[in-house]
Amino acid sequence: MRVIEIWMPRYHDRTVLVAECKVKCGMNFIRFTKDPNRKGLYQLDGDRVRSECEVTSNGKIKCFVVPLGWLEEVETRAQEQAREEAEVFRDNLSEMRIR
Repeated sequence: MRVIEIWMPRYHDRTVLVAECKVKCGMNFIRFTKDPNRKGLYQLDGDRVRSECEVTSNGKIKCFVVPLGWLEEVETRAQEQAREEAEVFRDNLSEMRIR
């Protein structure tokens, strides 16, 4: 699963700037790294973003301007950590079986 990390949304116009090069077709996953109000993992439809969102610059690179309402919370940070720990445990267990 590929996760796009974004510092914070722009609350003054309720949008998120997502780098044009990071948005892929299908579902994209977003995690906010500096926003205490949004601690979960969010999903975003890349096809919809590419067809309906305008492109602007953040000062350095081209970005899609995505409305916050388009983001759907997939899991909370605690659920995400539990899933990652389960994946590591499963990998370690399969590695032990191989030996």
